[in-house]
Amino acid sequence: KLITVNFVGKDSYVELASAKVRPQANISLQVATDKDNGILLYKGDNDPLALELYQGHVRLIYDSLSSPPTTVYSVETVNDGQFHSVELVMLNQTLNLVVDKGAPKSLGKLQKQPAVGINSPLYLGGIPTSTGLSALRQGTDRPLGGFHGCIHEVRINNELQDFKALPPQSLGVSPGCKSCTVCKHGLCRSVEKDSVVCE
Repeated sequence: KLITVNFVGKDSYVELASAKVRPQANISLQVATDKDNGILLYKGDNDPLALELYQGHVRLIYDSLSSPPTTVYSVETVNDGQFHSVELVMLNQTLNLVVDKGAPKSLGKLQKQPAVGINSPLYLGGIPTSTGLSALRQGTDRPLGGFHGCIHEVRINNELQDFKALPPQSLGVSPGCKSCTVCKHGLCRSVEKDSVVCE
């Protein structure tokens, strides 16, 4: 199984089949980056939610479209280049964010359970430009760019996701996790399994 991917492109993202995400859902992933901002996970449809890197912290945003978007931030920062665990737990109209097994940050009781339909796309590391940064309503500090760094061991309801079976709609992503910190300027692009080039 391929369980680690490196996001190297400006508009890179991975689309996951989200039929497995049910109203009681648990999504966990390990992230490593030295960047301050970026999109980690995005669920599009009529009540979008996003996990984002914001000023080094993890931010969870949920937008039921019927009320203002709700947001919580992790106390922990995760942008030191080491792997950190990020977990999103949906249960009984609550959404919890847990970073590095710390205390859960909760969005509190939601008006309705986040709906995840069979066709809700679930994106990792960015959003395809065609969604136009989607339904999440723009705040003053949006939109964020895609995520630069590595995402490892993505689990949906404890089922490890295999990136070998990636749908063709994934972009700017390379297998494994070769550090891309070697480029002072320009874009770093992975070539083959373990080398990088600077553009």
